[in-house]
Amino acid sequence: VLITDLYFTQNDLYKIFADMNIEALTIAESDMIHMLCPSSDSPFRYLSFLKNDLTDLLFQKCGKLNQLETLILQKNKFESLSKVSSMTSHMKSLKYLDMSNNLLSHDAADGQCQWAESLTELDLSSNQLMDAVFECLPVNIEKLDLQNNQINSVARGTAELKSLKELNLASNRLADLPGCSGFPSLEFLNIEMNSILTPSANFFQSCPRVRELQAGHNPF
Repeated sequence: VLITDLYFTQNDLYKIFADMNIEALTIAESDMIHMLCPSSDSPFRYLSFLKNDLTDLLFQKCGKLNQLETLILQKNKFESLSKVSSMTSHMKSLKYLDMSNNLLSHDAADGQCQWAESLTELDLSSNQLMDAVFECLPVNIEKLDLQNNQINSVARGTAELKSLKELNLASNRLADLPGCSGFPSLEFLNIEMNSILTPSANFFQSCPRVRELQAGHNPF
């Protein structure tokens, strides 16, 4: 039997990818607009959909990715941080999520965020996030990248991230050093390339565990 041509509908192709019996899958730079939820419990531990056209519809209400630990969605077209959090809420093993270089924003009116409790590392760099982002973050996060957004300040009391150890706020619009009232475990802070004129005198009193502070390229 000689088969020279095979034709699949887009939905059939997505189903083939979604139901693969493998632990790692990368589909990059393919103009992919959607991916189906697997039809049964998936063995995926690593998924990378770098530089596609995926949106907030991805994996909503999908309970079949319980073993997924790493998800890379850099350079897509996601817009809603709360919908991203909802996507992860069913991923019981997720540890690392890369949402950098999307179109993400968040507003208090968007409602509460529901992240995977297992998530410890989150990259939200190069989006359109403002101060309200601190109302929509995973409670158990340890490493958080918010570089190159539109954050003016870290308001006291808006976040309670007791496990956070590394925070990158470089290339934002900060006018002062953030305090650590909501980040009692913080050890590393990057605030380079902001608009800080006069650093707060009580910063190190409120952040006793900080061992490394990167603050270059500010106007003080």
